[in-house]
Amino acid sequence: MFAAVGLLVLCQQQLDRTLSAEAARMMMNAERAVQATNSKPQNARAKREFAERFNHLITALKDFE
Repeated sequence: MFAAVGLLVLCQQQLDRTLSAEAARMMMNAERAVQATNSKPQNARAKREFAERFNHLITALKDFE
């Protein structure tokens, strides 16, 4: 009896392809947002490291003169 009721409920639900495509698009946008927020600290750290190395290079060149 429960199986029959379950089948009736499942058969009455229509698949909306637009809704599933929209959900997939929303998931992709959310993943991009997470990746963007995670990459910002890495970019800032890489810039700081580059600046420190560059400053050391300049100091070494001045000392070499």
